[in-house]
Order: sequence, then C-alpha cells, then structure tokens
Amino acid sequence: CFVMSEYPVQPTDGQDKICLRVRGVERNSFQDITIGKTESLKRLMEDYKERMALQRCRLTFHFDGAELSESSTPQDNEMENDDVIDVWICSS
Repeated sequence: CFVMSEYPVQPTDGQDKICLRVRGVERNSFQDITIGKTESLKRLMEDYKERMALQRCRLTFHFDGAELSESSTPQDNEMENDDVIDVWICSS
C-alpha cells in the first residue's frame, strides 16, 4: 500500500486508515491505496488518473455496484480493509 495524504502521516493504531484496492479497466490491474476513513475519495480518484495516465479520460469509480461521489469518504460507503473499487472508462 502507499499512503495518500497532504499532511505528514502521524503514527496511528490502524483505526483511522484503511487499505483499498483500486481495480483498473483491465480488471487484472490493482493498485492498493491507503486512505483515511474520513478523507474524501476525490484525491484517490485524481491520483489514480494521474498514475495511469488517464487524465483526459472520463472515469467513474464504483463500489458494490454503486457509483462513488468524489466528496464521499470510505466511512460514508462503509468500506473496510481490502475492499475493491472498480474503475470504468466512460465512452461519452
């Protein structure tokens, strides 16, 4: 996992952060991302686009079949460690 945070990471007992698996459009491509439970998913989404060189593509991110909002958090979506977020490329 790698940590995504604008601020220096403070040592925690693991309760405030979770590791999520982002499954790419190729379905066999995963990126493990550690994020705060109350941190907006927007940064995760933007970072994924940049790392995969997909900045010009319209992507949607889905969890348990529902499209995720950039402003939502892992806590809002009741995510747990090792949950998978699917990435879809929109054709329009």
